[in-house]
Amino acid sequence: MDAFMKEIGVGMAARMMAKGIKPRLVISENGGKWTLRSESTLKTNTIEFTPDVEFDDKTADGREIKTIVRFKNGTWEHTTRDKHGKEWIATRYINDQGQQQLVRYLMLC
Repeated sequence: MDAFMKEIGVGMAARMMAKGIKPRLVISENGGKWTLRSESTLKTNTIEFTPDVEFDDKTADGREIKTIVRFKNGTWEHTTRDKHGKEWIATRYINDQGQQQLVRYLMLC
């Protein structure tokens, strides 16, 4: 994970802090609009989105990005692009215990 975060431009200090964070995720849906809130002792991040619609977002360390979330075969495909054109996909799913599982990160350069 550290190598991936470095590749997408996350600084060393932020990468070191991220290693010890275990965020609590709160996911909700209302009328087709989804909210994903990540809560930790350091910070709470919230994104609201409509599936398949690109939106402006920020990374946890404050960089501006474009994001689109798609639901595919029981997974969330979260595609992100930064201002330099770097693009990456995080594929996730919710397991039977209601916990988010990260399947993979894929860089598209």
